[in-house]
Amino acid sequence: MNITIITEALPPAFHWNPAAPVRGTEKFYVETAKALSRKHKVTVTYDGPLVKYGERLRFVDRNNMPIASDAILVCNRRSFADGLYEITDRMVEWTNFANWTDYGSPVEPLIVISETAKKLVQHKTRRPIHVIGHGVDKSVYFNANKERDKTVIYTSSPDRGLNRLIRLWKTHQIQETYGYRLLVSAYGDSSVSDKTIADALQNASFWAHPGEGIELFCLAAVEAQACGATPIVVPNGALSETVMHGYRFPDQDFDDGLLAVLSGDARMPHVTADHISDWNSVTDEIERLLVG
Repeated sequence: MNITIITEALPPAFHWNPAAPVRGTEKFYVETAKALSRKHKVTVTYDGPLVKYGERLRFVDRNNMPIASDAILVCNRRSFADGLYEITDRMVEWTNFANWTDYGSPVEPLIVISETAKKLVQHKTRRPIHVIGHGVDKSVYFNANKERDKTVIYTSSPDRGLNRLIRLWKTHQIQETYGYRLLVSAYGDSSVSDKTIADALQNASFWAHPGEGIELFCLAAVEAQACGATPIVVPNGALSETVMHGYRFPDQDFDDGLLAVLSGDARMPHVTADHISDWNSVTDEIERLLVG
């Protein structure tokens, strides 16, 4: 089959490189395309130049979209009048929008990334909804069984609670009092590789997330658990689904809870991401919907 993946148009500050995806959404696009290309010819439209991986996979500027496809996976759709029905007989929609609007046909399958996301959209549509979460690359994100540093790492988007952590470290002088430094990854920086993030997670004792904003999956939480870092979180949204290990505190108790964990050096052994599939398994579920 010839499959097209249409990604959403983004402002220049959020353009991404297929060779170095950073955020969870762009990792989804790249890893899903690679997995589908094992059996199909795949074209991904995005905001960037032509990038080819062999004969079966290419990333093209969205203005160079194929004139026909056997199936289209349209991601984060924003309109009705996009001409998609003229070039394919099979359409599947994927979204990680919290404020999703239904622009599709009643028979088109809709994919969301968590049960939390499903609850936000199910009253807006009568379409069949399928919950298919992100995968994780377990060849990169794994527990290397290293001795852990006295580090708490934050690898999510800055608007999900980074300022709260910085204030907490300053107000309570956490590094001076408990010996734990706060390490913040360069989120969104394509020059920082997955291996760099994985190395930091494999060395860190804890991974912290104050759960601010609407979190629909949080791939960073999965990667942290895969590397054996103990999570300390407010389990808002889908963090309650993806964080199966670690410490989960209500928002009002997060500060005190984090301090108590650090004061006792209470890292948990045997933290894993075994409850999350790899990208190939996740994509197999999507392929079944695309093939029909």
